Amino acid sequence: MKTTTWVQVGMLAVLVAACGGGAPNPSVGGTTGDLSIGLSSGGTGVNGGISDQMGSTTSSSGGTTGGGVATSDDGGTSFDGGPDGGPPDDASSGTSSAGGSATGGTTTGPSDDGGSGSDVTGSSGGSSGSASSSGGSSGGTTGGIPTVCTIDGQTYPIAASNPQNSCQICIPEVSATAWSSVGDGASCAGGFCEEGTCASGCVVGGTFYPAGTMDPANGCESCDPSASNSAFSPVTGTVACNANGGNYCSAGVCGSYCAVNGALAAAGTFDPANPDECCNLALSSQAWTPGFASSLDTTVTGVTMEPQATCVGDVTGDGIPDVVVPQGATMMILAGTGDGGFLAQTPVSLPTGSNATHCALADFNGDGTLDVALVGGLAVGTVSGSVTVLLNRGSAGFTASTFSSPVGSALVVADLQGPGSRDLVVGGKSGSASGTVLALLNQNRTGSFTAGGSLVLQTKAMPTGLVTGTFDLAAGGVQLAAVDTTDYVSFIVSQNGGKTLSEPASIDVGVAANALAAGDLNADGRLDLAVTAGNDWYPLLNTGGWTFRLGNATPGSGATIGDLNGDGLPDVASVGESPTTGAYEARVFINETPTGATGASFAAEADYGVGPGPASVAFADLDGDGKPDILTTNVGSGLSLWLSVSALLGQCP
Repeated sequence: MKTTTWVQVGMLAVLVAACGGGAPNPSVGGTTGDLSIGLSSGGTGVNGGISDQMGSTTSSSGGTTGGGVATSDDGGTSFDGGPDGGPPDDASSGTSSAGGSATGGTTTGPSDDGGSGSDVTGSSGGSSGSASSSGGSSGGTTGGIPTVCTIDGQTYPIAASNPQNSCQICIPEVSATAWSSVGDGASCAGGFCEEGTCASGCVVGGTFYPAGTMDPANGCESCDPSASNSAFSPVTGTVACNANGGNYCSAGVCGSYCAVNGALAAAGTFDPANPDECCNLALSSQAWTPGFASSLDTTVTGVTMEPQATCVGDVTGDGIPDVVVPQGATMMILAGTGDGGFLAQTPVSLPTGSNATHCALADFNGDGTLDVALVGGLAVGTVSGSVTVLLNRGSAGFTASTFSSPVGSALVVADLQGPGSRDLVVGGKSGSASGTVLALLNQNRTGSFTAGGSLVLQTKAMPTGLVTGTFDLAAGGVQLAAVDTTDYVSFIVSQNGGKTLSEPASIDVGVAANALAAGDLNADGRLDLAVTAGNDWYPLLNTGGWTFRLGNATPGSGATIGDLNGDGLPDVASVGESPTTGAYEARVFINETPTGATGASFAAEADYGVGPGPASVAFADLDGDGKPDILTTNVGSGLSLWLSVSALLGQCP
């Protein structure tokens, strides 16, 4: 720091600039920056030694009779001058030595009154700083402050770095005998300095953060020098958080995830190793959730005959799927409760002569409610079959109508007259002609039907299953497939608005199928089949032009096709009895067929316990949560006739 001092000598004010911070001292022996003042006896004289910051000391001697000022030149030469004195710049001898005393030269000049002034001797000494001149010795201070550090016997200049630690330097003002720490955040070989040590860390916004420090503003980011030392980086691993409604960090954001086996899975995603399980945070954030919950079983009382088929749909009009059970002369409705449970309603009596065994649901009269169609075998005292259509009147019940048909063993709804016509196709036996297929055409969407085209299948066997779908893109018309417990699958084409039926192909598939379901199992744009034969089901893959390839047998009967996990691929569910434990179960096969594959591949089956005697399986949203559920119909015959339904509620999207 530079200080400025005014010194009053007699009537003369002398301005002295002292660098280094020492206080003025009117005596000999002052340190660097000190001022030495001498007084003359015959006049006023100034004799001072001023050393510069590098340690050279000068003395000046001057005598004046009129208050003249003598100045010295750096290096110890004194000059004599005054208004009445000798010639200016007349140098007299005077030398200085840094660190010792200097004797100023003697100068005599005439006084104003003719007298002579006395010699004035000024002595000045000063200690040298970091460098000395004129042979001065090294003292290591400037203005009283050390200018070097002496550490472990070695001398280091200001700002010199510790050879062993770049986060320490020589700062004599802090310590002249030990290393001092540089400021936190300064760069060093291993990262940044912190309290004198080179530490791994980040400098963000001018602030140093040690490695691993969390971002104060974002709990999903931390200091990770391996990624960046100038910004916070997203944390890795399973780091919990509590922001934005999330629970775990991913990509620097707090989101909704399950943490399973050290890995994160987004809510709603499926286990890569088991696509039947998913991340459902409502049930667990630490484990995969099974695709379906444990079975909810409802036992139905009052059963009079073993049902051969059941139908699922909202016939009560409350938005909850119900179950329709044909029971010969009656129809049972199991009303869904919205939680997977069912309540049996009073049976609906059917017209005389009905012997219902199979059913189909559709809005036959366009009033927005589901109606019921039933078909079955010959009733006692009848010689021909019939189809009974029950138009749903809501709280008023049903209005029944009966239409002649073959003795029915299969029934399906098909739009034979155009989109939304809601016609019927019945398979069974007409007189002695087994294998008869008949179209019943809905008249102006009123729910009143008349006979359309018919044919007898080449197998001449009563169909046990019918499905609709476009199986050959080039064939046109409305197409159907039928099975009849022979080794054949028959294909039927309806043309001319259902007035003409033909059988373009009957394919020997090598297994005696009794049920079938349709879906594009290998995602090649062609509709395939899953056929049930005995206690196994088989994929029957469409290769085009009414040709199909049979896949391998898979345990389970009553195979049904639908997308259970929302990935756009049709999955399969079947029912059966465990070959090892004897337990009754529904079996789920998630489709894993890769794009472009010619075959169909499925994940290992996932088994879920159901009630005894499962006979069929259907898909429906039983609890209104938007997830597909599985419903099995379980039957028993003989001495112990029973009927129950088992609901497996979906837990994955």
